[in-house]
Amino acid sequence: GLALRNSPELAVERRQIDVAKGALTKARVYPLNPELEIKPAVGSAKPRDLDKRVGTNAVEVVVSQTLQIKGQWGLRIEKATAELDRAGWTVSDAERRIRADVIRAWGDLLIAQERVKFFGEIVALNQTLFNISQQLFEADAVPRLDVLRAEVELRRALNDRTAEERNLAAARKELNLLIGRPSDFVHQAVGPLLYALGGLNLERLKRTAMESRPDLKAMRAGLQAVERELAIAKAERFFPEVGASVGYSNDLAIDGRDQRVLFGIAIPLPLFNRRQGEIETVLGERSRQTAAVTFVGARIDKEVAQAYDRFVASQRIVEEFVKRIVPQQEENFHLLREGYEAGQFRLTDVLLGQREFVEGRLRYLEAAAQYNAFAVELERAVGVPLLEAGRTP
Repeated sequence: GLALRNSPELAVERRQIDVAKGALTKARVYPLNPELEIKPAVGSAKPRDLDKRVGTNAVEVVVSQTLQIKGQWGLRIEKATAELDRAGWTVSDAERRIRADVIRAWGDLLIAQERVKFFGEIVALNQTLFNISQQLFEADAVPRLDVLRAEVELRRALNDRTAEERNLAAARKELNLLIGRPSDFVHQAVGPLLYALGGLNLERLKRTAMESRPDLKAMRAGLQAVERELAIAKAERFFPEVGASVGYSNDLAIDGRDQRVLFGIAIPLPLFNRRQGEIETVLGERSRQTAAVTFVGARIDKEVAQAYDRFVASQRIVEEFVKRIVPQQEENFHLLREGYEAGQFRLTDVLLGQREFVEGRLRYLEAAAQYNAFAVELERAVGVPLLEAGRTP
């Protein structure tokens, strides 16, 4: 919600909706106003049978209106409506992208928090191992070298935790930027480490994307606007409008008063300009828009298929980590540490096992980060919410 309210990108796109609304209001108003023409005339004349001049005056009042007779008014309203629809779908598409960016940043924050937590556990384990080695050394059970190695591993773990804390701060700043929070605002992300998507079927996802993607709907609305523009150009090729007028004439002449009611009609003759250039231009634009709709549809199909394949593959990898690799590595490491404490293993064996344990857990967290990213990309590609809160794979 914060991202959608505070996003600068959305602010720009939403202004375009205001522009489109103004264009629709303009289109709904009949574009041609009536004209009032008044022609007064004052003068004098000298009849042949009189020695002096006699004053004369006349007035003519005409009201004229140009009428569009090929439905241009309605077509312009339909075009403006399509342009407003396109602006609305463009905003929806920006919201789709921003929502995906925020969800991905939230997932990155979850992973960063988990890495800091994990290295905190490694620090605690190394502290315990250092204490055990110290006790065993004091009991003459292990050499001094074990204590030194344990101390080195402890300091290395502390450095790793510091680096992960720095990465966590960067993840928080990235999320704050997206949702319009101050860069130093501290988020504590709460939720399952892994996003989950259920009931996925590739063909159904493709159909949903074709029906729901706002960028495709925006392209279709743009094509509809071009179709209406072409209809307007064709309507105005021959006799697009007529001018009708009605007037009154009052002429006070020498020999009396002459009053008349005037009617007129004006029809433009399309001898030269038949909108040839406009029609050719709009036809080209229609071809371009049609090709663009086809291209966007093909791109959406590809995006959904690729995102689906990546998600399914990453899901299998994460499941293998969760069900087998991580539990086995944890068990092996704890057995090694307990065996060292009991004098069954050397410290070198424990440290080697610990490094394998740390490496395995980091690989799992990297796989989890990729899994979440691919889940978000699939939702972004389909264009509708797919993530299920509270579930893990």
